[in-house]
Amino acid sequence: MTANPGAEQKYRIGTVARLTGISPDTLRVWERRYAVVEPLRSAGGGREYTREHIERLQLIKQLVDAGDAIGSIAGLDTATLKDRSSGNFGSAPAAGKAVSEPCRIIAVGETIAARLQAEIESLDGIELLAACTDMESCVQAHPAATVDVMVIEIPTVHTDTTRQIIKWMEDAGAQKALIVYRFAASDALQRLPAARIQTVRAPVTPVVVRNLCRGMRPQHAEVDRSHERAGTSLTVSPRRYSNETLSRLAQVSPAMKCECPRHLAELITDLVAFERYSAECENRNSKDAALHAYLHATTSQARDLIENALAHVIEVEGIEIHE
Repeated sequence: MTANPGAEQKYRIGTVARLTGISPDTLRVWERRYAVVEPLRSAGGGREYTREHIERLQLIKQLVDAGDAIGSIAGLDTATLKDRSSGNFGSAPAAGKAVSEPCRIIAVGETIAARLQAEIESLDGIELLAACTDMESCVQAHPAATVDVMVIEIPTVHTDTTRQIIKWMEDAGAQKALIVYRFAASDALQRLPAARIQTVRAPVTPVVVRNLCRGMRPQHAEVDRSHERAGTSLTVSPRRYSNETLSRLAQVSPAMKCECPRHLAELITDLVAFERYSAECENRNSKDAALHAYLHATTSQARDLIENALAHVIEVEGIEIHE
């Protein structure tokens, strides 16, 4: 008997997980709680999915990554999901407050950087400072301005990727990073510091990247202290002084023999080191991740205060520094 040429190809749950970026466990929960799709069943009782199922799940994953709650979109039909994913909706900033200034981003990668650059005129709410295929060019090209989010396209995420990403962010002066990846182990993604780094699986549209970046943009509104210990309401301040400048200031000996520049520079150096340490700490669970996010954010704010004090000392003492 010949195979039916009209028979539709079916996919098992492991394949669907790789194609959509939704873990099998999450997919089962979404099906049970929200009925996102209704898979077919094989003769042995296993789940089987069609191309339509996969397309729908990819749309839902993109919208969830962009900030939509799964419960609010699970019941939408596929056509509506496509409309929302294509840009006929806006991603609300945190706490429902309007963002007066665009989210400033730089993009690095073979594909996403070029797509953002090509469509930037239609992507309101973000400002593309630089778009490059390699990290070195992008760091050198972007203006001397604070980078809200650094979009990094990499093929894989491994357990040792965190340290490299943090270094790229420091080199670029970026407060947060959005990692666009294709393959990653779940434990590698869990080790990334959620307070500063978010991930989304490729392929992803520029609109989704725009919405994710806007949602990640640090909010400088009044801080809600009730959530402080979870680290969710604290922002990470950009560095004011480079390591080289701090080293020079530590050796400064003003005419009045004041040791404050040296002491303050050493304090900032220690705080920067702990910031990096807390950002790189491996997270064993969500509670552990929240703790490290809190430590990282509070250390950043402490460093910002000491940097302001150092700036005042530099002004009063008439110290000249050259970045």
